[in-house]
Amino acid sequence: MLILIAACVSAVTPAQAARSVPIQMSGTISDSPTPDPACGGLHNVSTGTIGGSPFGRSAWFSTGCIDATAEPGVLTIRDATFVLTARDGKVYGVYHAHASLPSSSGHIYAWGPFTLVKGTGRYAGVHGSGIAASDGNIIAANAQLNLSGSMSLPR
Repeated sequence: MLILIAACVSAVTPAQAARSVPIQMSGTISDSPTPDPACGGLHNVSTGTIGGSPFGRSAWFSTGCIDATAEPGVLTIRDATFVLTARDGKVYGVYHAHASLPSSSGHIYAWGPFTLVKGTGRYAGVHGSGIAASDGNIIAANAQLNLSGSMSLPR
């Protein structure tokens, strides 16, 4: 009976078990907001370069709505998607966030969850999640972006 149980446990352990990898990345992004009534305020496209673990130096591209009408006193970032282009493949994700209203000098802070939904190349089969935070200035149209979380990759 013990041999049968050991054989069953071995058979259930997948050869392609996922491995967990921490995400710690940061960099500067540039924003290009444009008025969009369908967004409840602005449609934004962000581009830039971020670096860190596990993707190394990577290109960032994101698009989404900055909704000033969804909740009083805050900006809601919604319908947002991103692509990280690393040397060994791409990672696609979604996020939403809440942002402070801009200060008189244009300072704005946004924070919210992100989810990795798919990848290509080395990152095929990726999934994961974490927190995205940005500290920026709407007058200068740039921000410091930080991603922190974890992801799983098939072995």
